[in-house]
Amino acid sequence: MWTGRKTPLQAAKKAETDPDAILMLKYKAGDEKAYEVLFHKYFRYVMNLSLRFFDHESQAEEMAQEVFTQVYLAKGSYEATAKFKTWLYRITFNKCLNEKRKGMYQFPVDSIDEGFEDEEGGKFNRELEDRSQVTPLENLEKAELEKMFKKALDRLTEPQKLSFILSRDGGLSYAEVAQTMQISENSVKSLIHRANVSLKNSLREFFANE
Repeated sequence: MWTGRKTPLQAAKKAETDPDAILMLKYKAGDEKAYEVLFHKYFRYVMNLSLRFFDHESQAEEMAQEVFTQVYLAKGSYEATAKFKTWLYRITFNKCLNEKRKGMYQFPVDSIDEGFEDEEGGKFNRELEDRSQVTPLENLEKAELEKMFKKALDRLTEPQKLSFILSRDGGLSYAEVAQTMQISENSVKSLIHRANVSLKNSLREFFANE
């Protein structure tokens, strides 16, 4: 039965044309500069993705450092069986989930007003405007709205949350989300649909209570 997932051979052929996978293969062959290019391109992306799991920028930065340490150490074992971005986000999710499950980070939620600059522009909704361009009241309102959204996000089942974050914040297609989560594309569509419905209901409830 066709599930919408690419076969390993199809995925490998697609990865061969992925410029980032090519860079990783160059790094595998000994080109350290290729690793630096990938690091600078994706470090902030990984930080923004990690911020969906942790409340503090320092935590997200630590996660990003650990992710790229693993990427660095994967030099000898890396195989271009998927797009580099898909492979990288899979590493990020595994590390974030492992840390959350261990309960290592239990800090109170503080302001998440400050975002990270996206070098390619507009990829992540997590990022907010420069503080100098908005009033303190607007900053407070955005921080409160973000806290409400995070609470609503935490109400989702784990598969719903992962698929939603990969699609919305990670910018992955349904097919790429399916490959990252190792499920069918139809399952991804269903999970994201249910996540959207649940988020709308939760936010409606929060606003009603306010």
